[in-house]
Amino acid sequence: MSARLEFPPFPPFRPAASAQPAQSRRSKHPIDLLSRRLDSVCVNAVSPLEIAAALEMDGITDSAARETYGVPDVFA
Repeated sequence: MSARLEFPPFPPFRPAASAQPAQSRRSKHPIDLLSRRLDSVCVNAVSPLEIAAALEMDGITDSAARETYGVPDVFA
């Protein structure tokens, strides 16, 4: 029969003093927030029209795209 292996316990986890939560390091720019919110749509889309449709379903029209995100339209 094999001898039983004994391992010392793991030391307690202590985050680094300078560690910041991931949220505080992420950009708060409106287009970056939109990008994160629609990530799965953008990753799975096979056409730019799908992304434009998702934007419009989210209430983002061409005028909203200009005013909020500083782009000419939902295709930009």
